[in-house]
Amino acid sequence: MIYIADSKIHGKGIFTDSFIIKDEHIGIVCYFDGHWLMYQWGSLVNHCAPGNTYVIKINTEIHLFALTDIAENTELTSDYFRWNKEINEPKLDVSFLQ
Repeated sequence: MIYIADSKIHGKGIFTDSFIIKDEHIGIVCYFDGHWLMYQWGSLVNHCAPGNTYVIKINTEIHLFALTDIAENTELTSDYFRWNKEINEPKLDVSFLQ
């Protein structure tokens, strides 16, 4: 679903290898184990406002979702300044992930 490549925004980034539909679950960005731990690819989600992804906290994990439809080979980006609000105010019913 994703791959790492050079980013036009900053250093490396993560990109789609296929079309992703709006609100599709992309994966887990980080988790809490006494402190927040970032998965390798999660640290490569570059900041861009408004971005094409958003995050939701589910139990001890932060999950990444598509904010819009995302075309194949597009860099996945997120507005870092929205993360705190998104983590605390989910826009989807994510009970199926728990």
